[in-house]
Amino acid sequence: MPNVNIANYQEKEVANQLLDTAKTKTTGAPSIQNETPQKDLSNVFSSIFKKNQPKKIQPDTISSRPIFSIIPAVGYSLQTKLAAVLSGNMAFKMSNTSRLSVISGNMTYTQNKQFYIPIQSNIWTKHNSFNLVGDYRL
Repeated sequence: MPNVNIANYQEKEVANQLLDTAKTKTTGAPSIQNETPQKDLSNVFSSIFKKNQPKKIQPDTISSRPIFSIIPAVGYSLQTKLAAVLSGNMAFKMSNTSRLSVISGNMTYTQNKQFYIPIQSNIWTKHNSFNLVGDYRL
């Protein structure tokens, strides 16, 4: 019984190859679908806005000048109900040889009129002598 399945599979492969060659002869182009270049959503946006693509960032380009990121969010829990959140972080280095230092935090206001600000920090001193870890909650 397995020989019949293998024979059917081989016959189907031969038939597909014959169809491909027939299509190539009639259209002049092979019927391979992978010949078109693939595009991501970022490729589409960059082609629409034609923004100059920056050069690739080297993995160790963070300097003593801080880099910021901020993002809003919405959350829900049974205890606090609906919450509006504004999160952010800052990454920097004390020197070129020190490790990456990060300060991150967020501000949250809930439907129960609660307001809190947790701040976490992980700061390395010059030459990686000390790691100052902080967790502040206001």
